[in-house]
Order: sequence, then C-alpha cells, then structure tokens
Amino acid sequence: MNPAYCFGEPVVVGTGYRARTLWKAAVAEGSEKKAAENYDVDVDSVIAASRYCVEIEKAA
Repeated sequence: MNPAYCFGEPVVVGTGYRARTLWKAAVAEGSEKKAAENYDVDVDSVIAASRYCVEIEKAA
C-alpha cells in the first residue's frame, strides 16, 4: 500500500486495479472468471483480491 497511490488502498500487483474493485466486480458478475474477463486480468488476481477483501471485512 502506498498512500500516494489510490489513497493508500490496496492495489492488485500488475493490474493497477484496487482489490475492492475486482472483488465487487466478482460479486456483481457472480464469478471471478467473468470479472477477470471484464477487467482483462487473470482469474488468480481476482481470487486474491476477493480473499483479501473478505478477510478485511471479517476483521472489521
């Protein structure tokens, strides 16, 4: 996380997308695969973002 980039929000390496963006896309689409296709990233990046966000939500 870098406070000078995306206000310090976690960004998935190599994508430039915030983790929360990819997670919400997966939820909205109903699958990580569709979200990955829509954002032109690999499915593993969406899965990692989703896992991260779910864990953060649990901790909150």
